[in-house]
Amino acid sequence: MTASWFLIGFLIAPHIDAFTRAARRILPQALTLWIGLSLMIVLLPGSDDVWLNVGGATIECRNALTVPIAWFAILSLSALAARFLNVDSGAKRYLNRAVYPLYMVHQTIALGVVYLVVPLDWSVAVKFMVTVLGTFALSLALYHLAIRRMGRFGVLVGDEPAR
Repeated sequence: MTASWFLIGFLIAPHIDAFTRAARRILPQALTLWIGLSLMIVLLPGSDDVWLNVGGATIECRNALTVPIAWFAILSLSALAARFLNVDSGAKRYLNRAVYPLYMVHQTIALGVVYLVVPLDWSVAVKFMVTVLGTFALSLALYHLAIRRMGRFGVLVGDEPAR
């Protein structure tokens, strides 16, 4: 599944301006569907499970709304980012340079955090928040304290040399 999202991103990237314009045009609908469908599957468990009868055979499709919800989220967040975050600033320049290195290291860090957090006797919500915030904080700290200072060797984890 991850490979398909990567491929879609690769195909969209050369057309990002058209994609962003389209996302901004349908923002109200995409945001409404994202929130509405997400609430539906949270408040009505099993509501995204579909059974299709095809030629006498029943095809079970669990979590049928997962991909549409993800797409409505991508469209909504792309439109909102284009609207509110498309300004030049020091933070934007710093984070633009950090995007690829963070992408390169975040999954390994997330797996390490999950390895430490899952066995703990905490609620799922707390584990989720600790995993998300811990991964974000540790990834950003690693980038800021180590990767940025690697000089030419930073390219090994996706950093571009400072200019």
